[in-house]
Amino acid sequence: MQADTVYETLQHLIDEDIVMGLVSAFVTKKSRELFFIGKADEDTMVSVETIYDMASVSKVIGTTTAILKLIEDKKLSLDTLVKSILPAYRHHSTIQDLLTHQSGLPADDKAYRQTHNREEFTQFVYDLELEYTPRTKVVYSDFGFNVLGFIIEHFEGDIESYLQNILFKPLHMHSSTYCPETLDQDLIAPSEMHAERGLIKGIVMDNKALRLNGKSGIAGLFSNINDVSNFVQMLLNGGTLFNKQILKIETIDLLKQSFTQGLDVDRTLGYARKDPSFNQGQQSSDMIIYHTGFTGPSILIDFKREVAIVLLCNRTYPTRENTKILEFRGQLMDAHYQLIK
Repeated sequence: MQADTVYETLQHLIDEDIVMGLVSAFVTKKSRELFFIGKADEDTMVSVETIYDMASVSKVIGTTTAILKLIEDKKLSLDTLVKSILPAYRHHSTIQDLLTHQSGLPADDKAYRQTHNREEFTQFVYDLELEYTPRTKVVYSDFGFNVLGFIIEHFEGDIESYLQNILFKPLHMHSSTYCPETLDQDLIAPSEMHAERGLIKGIVMDNKALRLNGKSGIAGLFSNINDVSNFVQMLLNGGTLFNKQILKIETIDLLKQSFTQGLDVDRTLGYARKDPSFNQGQQSSDMIIYHTGFTGPSILIDFKREVAIVLLCNRTYPTRENTKILEFRGQLMDAHYQLIK
């Protein structure tokens, strides 16, 4: 009966043109329930195999996981100064500052659009000035996670190959990649009908990530509901799934801690925590980690209630002007919470 409630809520989103289609998962430590409804585009129905541009959810599934693994391998620590790894980075930011969005770097700077390739964009990031005193407030910054991507490349050469080895292959995330050209193009949902770029499908939508050829610390990951369900189930199980330890239990415990106490937004490493500035539903506990992506996806892991909710959609297709899902996301999460037995 509770599943009917989920589908009724999903159907409402379709009927009200909030999204064209949506795929979701309700995940526990040992099980998952998957839901799908609507279309990926005018001609294609969604399914559990539909692959989405994960946008900024890449920051946690990909970048944060990679950095945490480098910390476990003692190649760096939360207190490591970024410039000790990347001399071109001039500020006194630590790894923790970047992971928790309190580095002083700006939220955005549209002047990056004047760069045309990887080298120019990378130099642009290194040349950025700080806009506030570090650790005095939280300012969500793509640029900080761009730098984290550069750090991963410094140690491992390529974010795609590193994550394939430490995460995607061990967790059987067969449709997860920063190289979407290797995937079945018929399964990829379009991201946007763009005035200049035309139909964006099978290539990263984010323009900063595009300048880094899709392999970046901020965006570029493509994935589907089964793969992301494996990822969140690993987190619920203390870092282990399929008899493979991806992250140590001590690392998972770090994700349950607040690193921005006393500041304006409650965040842990990479993720947001329970905070009124986000639409996380009324049923989620005070022990959650959460992230969303511009194209529509979101993940919520509730450690206290031992469940996770994954919502995947291409809300930006055909146009990014459709922001209705942002208002209804919490309601949709609450509908999934009714599945708790």
